Amino acid sequence: MKLDRRTAMQIVGTGILSMAALLCCIAAWAVDSAPASGPDRPKVTDWMQAWGSISAVFAGLIAAGAAAALLMHERQQAREAREALAAARSGEEEERAQLVFASQIGLSVSSGKIHSARATIFNHRTSPIHWVSGAVELIDGRQIPLLPVEFILPGGHANLRGPAEPLIPSSGDARMDQDLSIAILEFTDSTGQRWKRVDNTRPRRIPHNPYLRVREVVEADQPPATPE
Repeated sequence: MKLDRRTAMQIVGTGILSMAALLCCIAAWAVDSAPASGPDRPKVTDWMQAWGSISAVFAGLIAAGAAAALLMHERQQAREAREALAAARSGEEEERAQLVFASQIGLSVSSGKIHSARATIFNHRTSPIHWVSGAVELIDGRQIPLLPVEFILPGGHANLRGPAEPLIPSSGDARMDQDLSIAILEFTDSTGQRWKRVDNTRPRRIPHNPYLRVREVVEADQPPATPE
């Protein structure tokens, strides 16, 4: 549970006031129960010593409260700094992911049927990308998976192609079918983070599952499946 500075100060202040009230009650009880005369009557020096002890307790409580408030404030500042740093790093990683994009989408149409699709993937990052896969989504929402490539070097590109199985009927306008199709791209960057881009929109992180990745690479020799 995160507490802001104001709430923390209120809690500390309430604790100090509660302890102060308790000590005042004890002092009042001592005064009321002390004998008015006789050998057991407290001397002035006894009262001075008692009130000095109470003052010392008050001072200790105030010091402890101040130290606790300072500690909580420092922890809050440290947490905010860590969150700001994580957000900055996340933004930088997302900007680098935007340097990978799909272009030159094409369809192979014959006899009123779509036989295959293709797209070119560009990597403008300064590091290679791995397990590059994707699909071409047609105007009606159907997708033609593209055969993956293992990696694309920095500044390089790869032409991904994939057959339509089974063949998909064309709308009758091959140019419209191609112009309104979009590319869905997935890749893994050099840090092991997998990304997904739909029609070159903002990249989205894909949750990392090391066991699933290793199992699929070893058993199927293909990029890890992506949860939808």
